[in-house]
Amino acid sequence: MSRIALDSIPALTFYKNSITAARRTSPIAQLICLGKPCFLYQPEVVRCKNIGGSGTDVDWKCEADLPSSLRFGKVEVSCEGWNGPGDPYVMKGSCSLEYNLVQLPGALRDDYSSPFSRPSLPNWLKSKLSLVSSPSYQNTQTHCRW
Repeated sequence: MSRIALDSIPALTFYKNSITAARRTSPIAQLICLGKPCFLYQPEVVRCKNIGGSGTDVDWKCEADLPSSLRFGKVEVSCEGWNGPGDPYVMKGSCSLEYNLVQLPGALRDDYSSPFSRPSLPNWLKSKLSLVSSPSYQNTQTHCRW
C-alpha cells in the first residue's frame, strides 16, 4: 500500500470487471455505469488523462471506444483519500470512474446516412456539430471518498 499525490497522477486507466484497491473500506468496481444505455454497451477500458488542477481539484479528460450512437454524459473520478475525504494524497490503485452513457438520436450520429430522413444541414451547423460530438472525450473532476 502506498500513497500518491492525486495531482501528480498523469493518467488513470480503468477496466471493466476490475476492482479498486482499498485500505479502510471494501473495494468497489473501477468502472460504474449508470443509466439505461449501460444495458446496451459498456466499454472494456476507459483512460483518463490529468489536464490540470491541484490538490483534490483535478480535471480529467476521459476517452473510450464507444459506438457512434453513444457518448459519455456525466463522469466522475473518485479516489480513496489517504487520511480521509479531501486528502490530496490518495491510495494508489483506489480510483474508480462513475459515468453515464447518453444515447444519441439518429440525426446526430456519425454513421447516420439516410438521405430520406435526414435533412441537409448548412455547413456552419455541420462544423459546430463536429466540435460538439467528438467521439468519446469528457472532462471530469475528482472527488475523494471515504
